[in-house]
Amino acid sequence: RRGDIVGILLNNCAEYLEITFAVNQIGAVWLPLNFRLAAPEFLYILGDAGAKALVTEAEFVPVIHSIQTDLPALKHIMVMGEHVPDGWLDYQKVVTTHAGASPPHVEVAFDDLHRLMYTSGTTAHPKGVMLTYGNLYWKNIGHILTFGITEADRTLVVGPLYHVGGMDLPGTGTLYAGGSLVILRRFDVKEILRIIEQEKITNLWLSPAMTI
Repeated sequence: RRGDIVGILLNNCAEYLEITFAVNQIGAVWLPLNFRLAAPEFLYILGDAGAKALVTEAEFVPVIHSIQTDLPALKHIMVMGEHVPDGWLDYQKVVTTHAGASPPHVEVAFDDLHRLMYTSGTTAHPKGVMLTYGNLYWKNIGHILTFGITEADRTLVVGPLYHVGGMDLPGTGTLYAGGSLVILRRFDVKEILRIIEQEKITNLWLSPAMTI
């Protein structure tokens, strides 16, 4: 419900966006998790944030299972794919069971919390950075005006969606303008070049290391 923290630990996929928008529609807060972290780091972030729910996939089941008992606030763990552990929820089954349902659309203000993103924690424990709906809105407007994004744009997402490079540069801005996203599960140079031509990509974000 409103204000609850929902962790997302997934590789890039369309469901990542589906979950993000579903969480925000009910006024809850989504917590993107870096899939390269280790068990102690997941434990710290989920515990510090007070996450009530987590959506993940089979690849990360062992690491989450190893810390589950140390996270008393984490009441619900949902898994995409097969082999869902006992006591955890099957993502596809939940979606199918509630198909056609209309969850409440909660009104939010610019200062309400939209997203909780943790820093890398290179000097100490990671810090939870609180991003508001106002932050998201003006970021979208800034990208649309600066880059001239329209409904005709097709943005290729190759950075991880837990990172602003994947989700926001300019992913959500493109969606806000009515454009389309093409999402790659992981960064792959040959696949990027193929997809740019095949899908008629108009823009994408790359970090400097990705261009070398």
